[in-house]
Amino acid sequence: LGGLTLLRLHREGLPTATSSVPAKISLEGIAFLGALLFAVHPLATEVTHYTRARDHGLVGLFSFGAAVTTALVLRRGWRWLPLWVMTVLGATFSKEQGLPNAMIFAGVTALFFGRKADWRRLVPDRRWAIGVGLGLIVVLALNFVQLHYWRGQVMRNLDDARFNWHVLTQSRIFWAYVGRMFVPIHLCSDHLVAWTRSTGDVVAWFALSGIVLSAVTAGVLWFKKRRLASFLLIMTALPLLMRFAYVVSELMVEYRTYPSMPWFCLGMACLLARVPAMRPTSFRSATTVLILVLTALCIHRGLVWRSTETLTSNVLRQYPLQLRAYLELGAADMRADRPEAILKRRPLYNQRLTEALAYNRESRHRFYEHWMLWAVQGDCYTADALVETGQPDVAIT
Repeated sequence: LGGLTLLRLHREGLPTATSSVPAKISLEGIAFLGALLFAVHPLATEVTHYTRARDHGLVGLFSFGAAVTTALVLRRGWRWLPLWVMTVLGATFSKEQGLPNAMIFAGVTALFFGRKADWRRLVPDRRWAIGVGLGLIVVLALNFVQLHYWRGQVMRNLDDARFNWHVLTQSRIFWAYVGRMFVPIHLCSDHLVAWTRSTGDVVAWFALSGIVLSAVTAGVLWFKKRRLASFLLIMTALPLLMRFAYVVSELMVEYRTYPSMPWFCLGMACLLARVPAMRPTSFRSATTVLILVLTALCIHRGLVWRSTETLTSNVLRQYPLQLRAYLELGAADMRADRPEAILKRRPLYNQRLTEALAYNRESRHRFYEHWMLWAVQGDCYTADALVETGQPDVAIT
């Protein structure tokens, strides 16, 4: 469904957004390639594996739909406005960040794709302008609770003492997401990310500088009439940058890239189509290989997600200190009535906890935030296992 929606936006927006696409590769071909990349890219399919991330899938679909219907209103007229309202409301009731995602996507699409002729046709006189204004007021009224929630979130996070460290940490994570968009390997359901806790974290400052440079690049592309490139760059980055607005302890999980992925895949399709050295046959061969590789990576991720054991094993291979993976194994053992497995794993768990605490003491600029929660939850599972194995006195101690 997301891929088909992607095709629709391409048909409505690209013909007026660019004239620099190679003639041998039609806009329909680019649209199809972008939709196909989106359908098989591991990051776009990761959201379906993570059950509690299904709301992010809905946010991605409806907010992308808000951009599509915005283009339809601009090109086809007011009869598409009810569908636009439905997509915005769908995003709103999917998750808290749904409304800002949908409104930002719609606003940027209107800014980039809207021509003077479109606006004159849509708003021919003052009465129409008043009607549009009243319609927007109705939409905002329907979303009042969401707007009030976000205002409170922003104010609360600005008062959070960790906010500065959060911005620097998210700057590092932003580029980790981007890297996996281009090369979707070493994916993980639960990345272990250390918080930046010092202005001396040079990598974090370079990452933040890179984000600022990207924003400047988007502006330069706009003024040089490369609006499509500017548009796709902005739309890919915005959903990721929204996480800067609120302090979160869950620093990097890959399903959060989902709202960005349609725009990224469109950008990749445009880049592939612009490679001048490629003849049509070579282009088809190269894109076929790319699709097959991405499909193979998707199948591999599906195999990793097939059970708690395979998933936690994958996490721990990449992040031996990710104690949350041990806790997931403990929960699975309790459900399966295997308390002895928890007790057998406890020495290794203690060793990893000690290593995490040592990292926090020795690292000059970063730290793992969740060690207290890990320690308490690990002790709870151990106590339950001791009770189940007939050692209640030891459990109390």
